[in-house]
Amino acid sequence: MRKEDTQEYLSDEALEALIRETEEGPMIKAPEYLEENILHKIEQQQKVIVYKEKVSAKRKLLTYSMKVMAAAAAAIAFLIVVPTVEQQSRPNMETYVAEAKEQVNKDLQEQKEKAKKRSEEQNFLQSVNDASSAFCNFITETTNGWFLKEER
Repeated sequence: MRKEDTQEYLSDEALEALIRETEEGPMIKAPEYLEENILHKIEQQQKVIVYKEKVSAKRKLLTYSMKVMAAAAAAIAFLIVVPTVEQQSRPNMETYVAEAKEQVNKDLQEQKEKAKKRSEEQNFLQSVNDASSAFCNFITETTNGWFLKEER
């Protein structure tokens, strides 16, 4: 090791003397420009933050304005396009009335056919019911006749 690389430490007495001298002696004043310099840097940082917030707010306002304009344009387009499409797809009144009458007649005919079919089904079921009742009566009378003969 070279002599330049080694550091000499103060002895305890010398260190205490240095501490006492520093505490009792006058305070070292900071340079006069230091406070002004620090305040200036803080002010610059605050200006940057305010500028960024202002730009961010303007950007948000611009984005919102664009969305509102797009929605308004779409609404106006719908107001113009929908009535035109509706008029083109709507048939004239005579055709509409004729089609409606035809549909009503068709529905009425279908209802009549369904009622007739139901009536036929009920007639068939009634005849089956009558036949099965007659058969059951025949069986009952026949078996009753057999049992009554046996008891006599």
